[in-house]
Parts: sequence; structure tokens; C-alpha cells
Amino acid sequence: MPVECKEIVVGVIDNEYYTCVGLQQELFRTSPEGYKLLVVYGSTVKDLFNILEKHESKLPHPHIVLLDRVLSDESTVSDNVQALRAKDIPVLVISNSPTPVTTRQAYSAGASGVVHKQRSTEQLVSDIFDVIKGKIIYTKEFALAIKASEEYIDAKLSPREIETLALYSLGYSMNETGDRLDISAGTVKTNLGRIRQKYLKVGRDAEGFANIRRRAYEDGLITYEVFLRALKDEIYNVVDGEERVLDADHLG
Repeated sequence: MPVECKEIVVGVIDNEYYTCVGLQQELFRTSPEGYKLLVVYGSTVKDLFNILEKHESKLPHPHIVLLDRVLSDESTVSDNVQALRAKDIPVLVISNSPTPVTTRQAYSAGASGVVHKQRSTEQLVSDIFDVIKGKIIYTKEFALAIKASEEYIDAKLSPREIETLALYSLGYSMNETGDRLDISAGTVKTNLGRIRQKYLKVGRDAEGFANIRRRAYEDGLITYEVFLRALKDEIYNVVDGEERVLDADHLG
């Protein structure tokens, strides 16, 4: 059944205004015959709400919001999706780097889908109309999130092992990790050995600092920004006498 309203209001929440300008041009170019996609921009959820309130008499209620995963106000994707859904606005999360954890969080909070920013405009327009019709968009990102969730559960890391993995992956040495957990560096080393073995049992390589940090990133224990910093700032980092070489070939 076609959408009754010929004018489709698409809210876009993104850090970059020019991203919105380019998107508006592309959406206008690829709009289905008989429909006009009007884009309303906001840098944050609060900003978009303020704009909609200020121009309430001119702007109809958005049919959908395209929400960037990472915003300048450091809000979480869960909070942003919930705020939009509380106003009965369908949400499609867009991201340059969708992670399994944030993808699960977005769907759990009520998002209708999580798609990559490199998705073609034609496919994005199709997604927009599907979401407006009440459909859920199941993408590769969703499948990866479910797979990672199953693997994470299968690994059966203990709470202490999770804490150890998180701190060590943030770049703390074994001594520093031990200090923060009130355990010895030897116990940290033992925990890391157990973590590697548990991941290995479910088919996830965790040998070496690069791989164990990748597992921590995939399971949401560190952010994409921290993971990316490993490539930029920690190519060679000697900690506890161990030279950590972060090779891009090993990071996939």
C-alpha cells in the first residue's frame, strides 16, 4: 500500500550539516514518482525537537528520522532512539562503523534498522519507505550483531574476566589492570590466558594484543574510537616488557 502523504518529512540527526545537505539532494533526486522527501536537520535529538517545535505550524510530524550512531553531545544510541520513539517517530540508525553491541542496543531501544552510511541512496530511499510502512530492516549489521551476541554468550567469560579484558584492552598494563581490580599482575596474566582459551573454543582468535582488543571491541567492551586509536597511536607500545605490534592485517 503506497504512503498516503505525498510529502515525506525525513528528520536527519548528524554531526555534519553538509552531510545532510548532500543527503537532501540525493533523496530529492531518487524520490519515487509522486513523492517529495523533505529533509529537516538537527545536530542532536534535542536540536531537532527544538526546530520542530519552533516551526510546528509549518513542519508536519516527521515520518522517519535517520539517526547517526555517534553525536557530538556524547549521547547514547539507546537514549536517542528511545527519545524519538517516545514521540512515535520511526528511527533508522545510520553509521560509518556499526558495531554488534550498538546495533543490538539500537534494535532493543526500538529502532527499525541499522544501516551503513555507504548504503546506496536508492537502497536508503527504499529503506525509508519500508520503515514508514512499519517494516523492520534486517541488514548484514543485524546478522553480525546476533552472531557476535551468540559467540559472546558462548565464550562464558566471568565478570572478573570481563573486567580484566576491558581494562587491558583500553591500554592499561598488566600491573595497572591489577591495581584497578585489586589483584596481582600474575592474576591478570592468568585471566587473560583463560579469556584467550574461552574465545578460542568458540572459534575467535584472541592471541596477541591486537586480536584480544578486537574481541573486546566486537563485544562492546571498548568503543570504536578506542579501537581506532590503537591503529593510530599504539602501533608500537612496550608494556610490561611486551612489545605490542598492532598490525592492520591482523585487525581485518
